[in-house]
Amino acid sequence: MIIITGSYFTDVSYHDVHCPNAEEGFDTVINFTINEFYTEKDIDEMGQAVEKIADYYACSNDNGTGGDETNGIVE
Repeated sequence: MIIITGSYFTDVSYHDVHCPNAEEGFDTVINFTINEFYTEKDIDEMGQAVEKIADYYACSNDNGTGGDETNGIVE
């Protein structure tokens, strides 16, 4: 439940609002905060990290661990 209060706001509550698309987004979206000081290498490494984690979980087996059966690591 989100309630916004303050001298510039009236009391607002979103308790009874149902937004399935937004709720799905909260469960599936990755949000990165970047700024002008990040290098192209920094951004590439962030993308590689996301790919590595996604690959790990895409290969997860029935016991909930990712990776291959021998060591749990996807290379």
